[in-house]
Amino acid sequence: MIIHPLKKYILSFNKYLLVSIIAAVILACSGGDDPDENAFSVFTPEIIQQPLEIPFFVSNKMYYPIDYDELQGTSLTELNTQDWQNYFGNKIQKEEIEWLVYQTTPKELTALKEQINNKFFDKKQPHFSTIKKLAAKKNKGIIDYLIIAKRAETLLNPNENGWEPVNYNLTALDSLQQVCKNRFSIEKNFFLKDRYGFQVSRALSISDHAGNLSFLEKEYFPVKENSSLYYRTLGSKARSLYLLKKYAEANHIYAKIFDEFPPLKIVAHQSFHPQEEEDWKQTLALCNTSEKIAAWQLAGIYNDPLQAMKAIYAIDPKSEKLKLLMVRAVNQTEKYLLNNPLSDYYFFYAPYKYVYSYNSESEREQEKSYLDYASSTQQFFRKVLRENKMADRALWQLALAHISLLQEDVASADNIISQITDVKNDSLLLGQLEITKGILAVQKLNKIDTRAENEIFDHIKKIRQFTDPALRNANAIRYITSRMSGIYQNQKDFAKQELTYPTGRLYLVNSERTKGILSFLERKHVNEFEDFISSNYVLKENELQRLLIVNYLYEYKFNEAAAIYNVYKEDPQNVFSSNPFNIRIVDCHECDDNSNTKNTYNTFTLLNKLIELKNNGENAKDKEEKAKSYFLLANGLYNITWYGNLRYMRSEDKVDYDYSFVVYSELSGFLKKTSFFDCSESLKYYQLAANLTSNKEFKAKCTWMMAKCEHNNWLNAEHPEYKGDFKAGKYFAQFKQMNNTRYYNEVLNECGYFKTYINVSVGKPSK
Repeated sequence: MIIHPLKKYILSFNKYLLVSIIAAVILACSGGDDPDENAFSVFTPEIIQQPLEIPFFVSNKMYYPIDYDELQGTSLTELNTQDWQNYFGNKIQKEEIEWLVYQTTPKELTALKEQINNKFFDKKQPHFSTIKKLAAKKNKGIIDYLIIAKRAETLLNPNENGWEPVNYNLTALDSLQQVCKNRFSIEKNFFLKDRYGFQVSRALSISDHAGNLSFLEKEYFPVKENSSLYYRTLGSKARSLYLLKKYAEANHIYAKIFDEFPPLKIVAHQSFHPQEEEDWKQTLALCNTSEKIAAWQLAGIYNDPLQAMKAIYAIDPKSEKLKLLMVRAVNQTEKYLLNNPLSDYYFFYAPYKYVYSYNSESEREQEKSYLDYASSTQQFFRKVLRENKMADRALWQLALAHISLLQEDVASADNIISQITDVKNDSLLLGQLEITKGILAVQKLNKIDTRAENEIFDHIKKIRQFTDPALRNANAIRYITSRMSGIYQNQKDFAKQELTYPTGRLYLVNSERTKGILSFLERKHVNEFEDFISSNYVLKENELQRLLIVNYLYEYKFNEAAAIYNVYKEDPQNVFSSNPFNIRIVDCHECDDNSNTKNTYNTFTLLNKLIELKNNGENAKDKEEKAKSYFLLANGLYNITWYGNLRYMRSEDKVDYDYSFVVYSELSGFLKKTSFFDCSESLKYYQLAANLTSNKEFKAKCTWMMAKCEHNNWLNAEHPEYKGDFKAGKYFAQFKQMNNTRYYNEVLNECGYFKTYINVSVGKPSK
């Protein structure tokens, strides 16, 4: 099964259930860099029309992107503000209450108290009207309470934004609860008495759990009508019960809070934590019907939504709490069974799809468990629809259709979709229905012709008509076109394969493929679908032309590359940061990039120079002139490889072979098979130069570059059996014989590899 049994709950008790009178603090963390599940989901959970449940939709970023107070309309802070306004008979404005309760500091409140005691009032003073009301006899204790409450906040949430375990000052907390308990005993103002009692309970819930339960049982508990204090105090009680290992009672209270008091819904969920099956049964025994359903919903959010749905359905088939679990079951199954690609930071898709890969026997067994779970969910949805006791039949029909599509059960999905009629004027339901119909249509395809393209694009147009941002339209269209890409690949229609599922750097790695995409974009299209995939392709014509030039360059088709400049528009200010014809003894890309040497080379002038050098090497009469031309030509070819100072030639804003991609990405292997990593062409021209020259210093320089080329090619070939990072080849051996040259000594002083080879004989020359 996908989901673990209840006894394997892993979330711990959350200290923030004890929300203070000053503010409700709910912490969250964003997690790592994993993409949110919503990035590939095509099933919209918002169709259940339950805004309070949005934080509990499937996401690996639960709570973090949600402003929950705003979503549910009345936050704990707003409720507390309203309580204070009611106390003052609504004669103090909300903004003034917020200033008094939340914005003042203990120091400011102490000064305010002294001012009132001295009966000093200034009409020009800010908040004058509020200060006058505080001076009334019945409000005498307000400022004292607020000073104590702010002190309590500091002690009860000492590092609320920290990752470390909370270290409470128990001595100070004991002193605080004694002060609050004394005030509680003598306070005549019931509004303040309740609040002192709450502060006592909060402090005791940290320092004396049994004492807290005794205090709440014998001395204090706010009436339920005072909902804010009532539910916060319930939370304090639940905390003490939990820490006394009375899990069943604690979880019963959390279920009650979750069910009845939206401002603490998230925190109740965080704190709910059955330990074992037995205490779970005890929790259910303590619950009334509504609380039992809430407890099962919490269990379903944490664990197995299918099991929870079955339990709730048995209690109340029309329960609204079934709907959240229904969409969670679908979205969780999507995570494992939906083949929907994600685009990367450069707007192209990875060469794989963001789903789990099942290779080993254990992984295949895991895949089977996912499919079994989906099948069990499908059967339950069928039972619900067959018995027809539920509310909102169309929701269940859509969920069943989608879970069927996740299993590639096209016939079942087709049948259920044909029965969906009761969607009224609900734009979310209608939009999701169109998404599901579009997915069904593409799953039916096994070949694509013009008729199929028109049919699919009709679905895409209908999906795009629904603009509610909650709908996952872009994900759905991406899924539809990626399915088409696989069919185009089978039909050997490679241009449309790329246009419907752009992989960019992976596909456009040679001139033929790049020309194919350019030709498709430039030709007259036969239908709207072709217009659609062309207009939405990431690279536009000028970018593709530039890429075609680069591809020609790496294929050493210099004249063809130069010819593209008749149509390509390059910024004349766009010059390289390095001179592509300079080389160093030891490659240093940053050194060349950061040098202050003025450089005028751009792609066009580089190509022209390469053509000139090649022609001169082939046609010059003087051997030394020929050798120099071949050497510079080899430098240019070396520098456009991964090892040279112009390796960023292979980069484009949207087709970027950057360092991290090439070195660290698992997807970079295809580049190893291209001339981007191959120094053979530059090696060829260094050899020609070395054979032509009679200058021993120049020959030494050529030989050293030949050794570097040979070594780079050896590195590129990868030799897992070799444990070091260096192995000398035949050109190192040749260069070793040139110890009578100045250049030899320069290399010996600068290159540690060569020095090791000479002095320690770590690498042996190849024979």
